[in-house]
Amino acid sequence: MAEVVERADHDDVPTVITRRGEEVTAVVSIDERMADPAHGIPIEDITRETLARSE
Repeated sequence: MAEVVERADHDDVPTVITRRGEEVTAVVSIDERMADPAHGIPIEDITRETLARSE
């Protein structure tokens, strides 16, 4: 996983992660994600939901 994050962060190479052959998530740099906030779920919502799960 560290290599995937490294690629996204330093090389700007997004990686799609699959489960049983189906695409389930992607790892992209935060800069890439924030460059076009019109697409997808707002990062603030994702962060809030993630933090709520760990409580």
